[in-house]
Amino acid sequence: MKRKIFKSLVFLVFFTALSAVFVFNSSAAGYSKQGDFTFYIDGAKATVTQYNGTSAQVTVPSKVGSATVVAVGSQAFWSKKNITSLTLPSTIQAIGKAAFNECTGLTRLVLPSSLKIISDSAFWYCTGLRAMYIPPSVTSISSTAFKGCSNLTAYVIPGSYAEKFVSADPNVKLGYRFASSVKFISSKTTVAIGSTPKLIYTVYPSNVYSKAVVFKSSNPAVATVSAAGVVTPLKCGQTVVTVTTADGSNKSSKVTVTVVPQQVTGVAQPTTSASGYTITWNASRGAASYGIYRYNTSTKAWDLVSIQSARSYSVTGLKPGNYADYRILAFTKIGSTFYKALPSATFRATVLTPGTVSNVKVTQAVNSVQLSWPATVNTTGYNIYIYNQLSKRYELYTQTPKTSVIIKNLPSNSKNIFAVRSYLIYGGKTYFAPSYAGNIIGYTLPERVTGLKADASSLTQTSARLTWNMLKGVSGYELYRVDGDSKQTLIAKLGNCAFTGYTVDGLEPGKAVKYIIRAYDSNGTVRYGQFSDTVTVQTATAPANNAEAFNGFIYALNSSKSSQDSFYLIKTTEVSNLAGNQTSDCAEILDTVAKTNFSKLYFKNGLETETALTAESFVSPYNTPSQLKLDEVKSFEYSEDGDGYKVIIELKEETEQNGVNAKIAPVINWGVVAGQHNGFVFERCLYEGTVIEAKVLNGKIEYMTITMPLQFAFTFNSSPYLFSETITHNYIFGW
Repeated sequence: MKRKIFKSLVFLVFFTALSAVFVFNSSAAGYSKQGDFTFYIDGAKATVTQYNGTSAQVTVPSKVGSATVVAVGSQAFWSKKNITSLTLPSTIQAIGKAAFNECTGLTRLVLPSSLKIISDSAFWYCTGLRAMYIPPSVTSISSTAFKGCSNLTAYVIPGSYAEKFVSADPNVKLGYRFASSVKFISSKTTVAIGSTPKLIYTVYPSNVYSKAVVFKSSNPAVATVSAAGVVTPLKCGQTVVTVTTADGSNKSSKVTVTVVPQQVTGVAQPTTSASGYTITWNASRGAASYGIYRYNTSTKAWDLVSIQSARSYSVTGLKPGNYADYRILAFTKIGSTFYKALPSATFRATVLTPGTVSNVKVTQAVNSVQLSWPATVNTTGYNIYIYNQLSKRYELYTQTPKTSVIIKNLPSNSKNIFAVRSYLIYGGKTYFAPSYAGNIIGYTLPERVTGLKADASSLTQTSARLTWNMLKGVSGYELYRVDGDSKQTLIAKLGNCAFTGYTVDGLEPGKAVKYIIRAYDSNGTVRYGQFSDTVTVQTATAPANNAEAFNGFIYALNSSKSSQDSFYLIKTTEVSNLAGNQTSDCAEILDTVAKTNFSKLYFKNGLETETALTAESFVSPYNTPSQLKLDEVKSFEYSEDGDGYKVIIELKEETEQNGVNAKIAPVINWGVVAGQHNGFVFERCLYEGTVIEAKVLNGKIEYMTITMPLQFAFTFNSSPYLFSETITHNYIFGW
């Protein structure tokens, strides 16, 4: 409803709504203004037809002159959104159609007890309205009266017409104007002097309009109670606290409050001796006396051993190590009634009893464990026990007056269980603490890894295989790279499987990298052994030029040795070709020379110095005393070959002049009958075209092949002969 109806229709509409209830004297009817209101007056009755003001707080008068205001007319307060508070007189009997349409500023409203009718859309979309009291006098409410009032709770009287209407109206929540009862959670309660408890109560029903209550103490000298229900106990005794609803329903409930002394605190044993002890405690507010109770271990009950006003209690005639548990109870007697506080916390008094060891710290080592703990009172020393896994019991390891001990000769990487117990020696007797510090787990550490090294045969330009001496019983290993002086970076965590090492990939050619390793065990807590010695890995690098490659080859030739400083001939191919005049004897001699197989060749400084024959019995260059030099090479080239490089060397021509008969003669003498070499004349040795092919890997020769064409020109019995031979030697190093 968004459009106003002309004032000329107001009376007609309103009259229709009220015609069944009221009878008007039409002869005296007319409009009248008073203050911010316009009324329609008919005899002794008046209806509010318009509110013209702007005030946020509005009170509708009960009289206009001599006429009584009995109704609020249709649209009288249409869309007065600024109104936040509205008071209607007790004379109002009807509220007209759309009377308070869209009065969104209203939050709470109490309808007068004389009201009978609430017309259509009376409170249409009063969205701010939270609470409204509808009296039991109301007998008619339009179904659209509260349309759009999404936040409204209507409070009613049980059994009224309004209760039935609100229960069925989906626009309004149901509430009750007055409480039906109020109840304490208990009819009795006990409070201690010094405490300030709050009484717990509940107002019923839960959707009552007001839950306000008032409290009253029947004996304020014993305890007072605040408006919030907080009790302040003052002295021992009893008082009755009454709670009463403040909404006019006058419902009430009572609780009997018993005030007792303050609970005893601060129980302590300030003195002790060889035969007794003294117990003291703090004063209890409201207490006249104290009861001392001692726990009886036989009957499992607390025995009263003393009643006194003093705040200390002494016991003598005890033996060293004796102890007992106590409680102190404060009380006051008024007439024949005892007012007792709660007993104090339990306290143990002892006679020179050694304290129980606690907070044992374990420090691990490879073959030992250190135990340490805080010192305990009344202690002469400590017993340290080791749990025997076979006998399933603790066995004494040692005694010590110190608060730490190192247990030695334990297996590395092992689990050990310990216990520690303090003791006191007094009067020639030993008294032990009441309990052990037991089940102390102490693991030893794994051993230090040894033998970490790089496998020389595995080195490449980008990878290296590391090996080490494996440990038994560990869970695995952690391998670290060491950068700079101390920065450690974990690169692999390895399980203790059947492996023999670990290959590190992605390395830079020619760069030195350092590594360390340690073992770990994850059985129980994770434990680490010490780091190994550092190993430095130098990866392979390719030469930059021919000269560098040649020098590297010579270096490799000198350093590529087996355990006997040698390398082995694995294949010899000798092809003979004899041209010129010859005799059968000469042919036999030459055939013997050509087919001689050498079983083993030794090199030193890059040159062969020993063969199956003596060094003096073989031709140049094998017995040349100097190393091979780059200027003796006809051609040289190298190329990268996988992780190393390959070299091919061709030697220059070199001629040996006459006069070397003594060198060749022993060779023939070795192979044939002595004396058959008479008449040989050695003219020259040509080895131009000799080719050496080798693979160099990480400064070592992996394999080498020498192909050597030889030509021997000589005379025999004045006849010239030419002997040619090509020898190929294949070598593998380091067998």
